[in-house]
Order: sequence, then C-alpha cells, then structure tokens
Amino acid sequence: MRPSARNQLVLLFGCCLLGVAFPTAIFYGAISARMPVYPDPYPKVGDPDRPTGGRINVSGFAFRDFNRNGVYDDRDHSLAGVYFRLVNTTVLNLQGPVNSLAATNRGGWANFVMSASQSGAHIRSPGTYTLIAIPPPGLVVSTANEVQEFTVTALPGALGDLTMDRMPKPVGFMPELWIRGTLPPGAEVTIEPADSGSAPEAHDAEPFAEAPSFQTGIDTPGVYLLRQTFDGRQLERRIEVGRFPVVVSEIRDVSRQEELVERREEALTFSIDFEELIPGIEARKVPSVYRGLQWDNITAMHDKFSNANGYHNVTASGHFLAYTSSGQPGTISRDEPFDFLGGVFGIGRHQRHGEYAMIRGYRGDELIYEDTFPLSAYFATWFQADYLGITKLVLTTTHRWQLAMDDLSFRLPRSAPELAHN
Repeated sequence: MRPSARNQLVLLFGCCLLGVAFPTAIFYGAISARMPVYPDPYPKVGDPDRPTGGRINVSGFAFRDFNRNGVYDDRDHSLAGVYFRLVNTTVLNLQGPVNSLAATNRGGWANFVMSASQSGAHIRSPGTYTLIAIPPPGLVVSTANEVQEFTVTALPGALGDLTMDRMPKPVGFMPELWIRGTLPPGAEVTIEPADSGSAPEAHDAEPFAEAPSFQTGIDTPGVYLLRQTFDGRQLERRIEVGRFPVVVSEIRDVSRQEELVERREEALTFSIDFEELIPGIEARKVPSVYRGLQWDNITAMHDKFSNANGYHNVTASGHFLAYTSSGQPGTISRDEPFDFLGGVFGIGRHQRHGEYAMIRGYRGDELIYEDTFPLSAYFATWFQADYLGITKLVLTTTHRWQLAMDDLSFRLPRSAPELAHN
C-alpha cells in the first residue's frame, strides 16, 4: 500500500530521530533532473602555448621634472604631446614598419602596438628596437635616457604573442632656464646672482617684440638681480628663477617705479592658484568679485577638463588653472590701485605653440605697462610683471587664442586685508 503524504512525513521524522542517514540526493536528484545543463562560465586555459592573436601596448612615458632632479617622484606630473620614435634596428626586419611616431596623451603615455598577427601593429616580429624621446622646443631631457633599447622575442600565448626583455624607463623633461625681456631704446641691463656668485652669461636673443631684447641663460635656479639703467637712473629688480624660465616686463618710468616700490612694505601680497574654486574635473567662470578683485571673461578649470593638452602642461600648482574665455580679452580690475606682481602663462593648444601673450596695465584710462612675449604649450613661463599702482589688468593673445594662466600674484593695501581673502 502506498503511504500517504502524512505517513511519509512521519516516516522521515522517525528516521531522523533514530539517526538513520537519509540520502539527500533523492531530493536534489528530482530537482536537477528538471534543470537544463549550462556551460561552465569560468575560462579554461587549454593549450597555454596556443597563439592568442591579441595585442598589447609598448609605451614611452614622459613627465615634467618639476624639481629638476632627474627622478620621477610623486610631485612630478605627466607631460602631454611629446613625440617618441620607435625604430626597428634589427637587420632582418621581416615585418612591421622601420620606424613609427606616437605622441604622449595626458597620462604621459606614447603607445605603440605589439602583435605578431595584427597587420597594423608597430612591432610585429622579434628583434631589437630603439625608443627615442624627441624633446619639444624649449625642453631638455633631465633623466639622460632619451634613447632606450629593448629586445623583443616570440612568446606564443602571451598578449600579442611577443614579449620584451625590459620596459622603457620614464623620460623626464624640464624647460631651459633663462631671463628674457625687452628694453626701452637707450636702456642697459645687467644680471647677476643675488648671492654675489659668478654672473650668468648674457647674450642677445632673437627679437620677439618690436624693441631691443636681451636674454640670459641660467644654469642654476635661484634669485638674481636685474639692474636696468635708463634716463640716467637705475632700477634694481629681484628675479627668482625656479621651475620656469622668466620673462620680465619692460619698465619705462623708472622714477615712478622706484616711488611705488618704496611703499610695498605697506601692502599685503597673495597668490591665486584657482584650486579652491572648483570641486572636480569641471570648469567655472571666475566670479565677478573674487579675492578683492573684479574679474571679467576669465574661466577656471581642472587641467583635464579640456581635450587641449597644453592646459595640462602649463598648470603650475595642483590641477587647476584659468584661461581667457573664447580667446577674448580677460580683465582683472579694482576701483583702488593694486599691484600685479606676475604669474605663470602658457597656451592651451599645441598647434598654437609660439603664440604671443599681450598683457597691459592701466591706471584709470592711462596705459602704463604693455608687454608681449611668446607662449609655449609644453611648459609654463613666469612673467615678472611688477605692474605697480594699476587699476585694470588686461590679458589676451595676439590672435585671440585662449591664454592659460596660473599662480597669479597680487599686492593690495594692508589697510584692507579682508580683500585678499573674500
């Protein structure tokens, strides 16, 4: 007689009380018999030596050597737009191009594809290869490894089915240092270290403005004294050369400048680096009133917000900078006089490397200062303005491209210190 469902339950409970093992497979077997068989989702290696037909990148890496020590350390930033050349130096070049070019992205990587089977790969066969870093104009290699060699061998089953005996090392770049400027007709200039050490060698520069120019190469960062003699008077200016080359402004009214310099102890100096304006990778128009100054047509942004890599390269501190919106002139002004001491400037787009900055300082409606100097998309230039007692600063470029700027330094009367912090 077939037991009822109630009797089956009693039987099962009784077996459990008596310690009789009850095969759970009876239950699971009934369920699994109705389930379809699915393939195992976990990959199997199979034959590990079987060619993958894949690809992998071999990359050169470029960085801005901020402290000029020849080592890629945690304060250095990647450098975008630097070209690397990959040369197949094996005599029996069976496959692949003889040489290829690639530019670094914002991460600092110049990528070359390695694959034994993909036709578009830069490295397709075993052999000896040379990776050559090509310094952009105005930059030099700080790590003494602009030429690096490595050997490629076959390794079926690897990504790309090829492998290397060594990875290329990071290549550091730093700008050549100099002090450059223009002089009023008839003026003379001398430059020497402030610590009375050996004077740097001075030489004429190619004119970059419609006025006589000078340029002094600097081997060692430090403080230098620039003495300008004009109209029978001498003006001494302290120039600090650090991470960037320096352009000094043209000073025509020496007596007026001396008078204003004497009052600088009564003022409060501060710098604007735009780091606190924006929370993330975005852009924001600088407020009309910011840090006690009136701003117009200047936008701040994260250095990775724009696709133009020059912005990333000329950022001086942190990851934020500013630029003139739509390339139109930007202004910084105040009803009462203020001093613009200087700032870091560059151009955001590599195709406009060499574009000229145009910076003007007004006192009321009177043009007091006016300077023009070339810009780089690969490194920043410190502009030593020393624009004293102005009420408006106008920033633009000769062809209305966006002027990138960072670490702007100002001085306001100490009688109104709250203006420097609002």
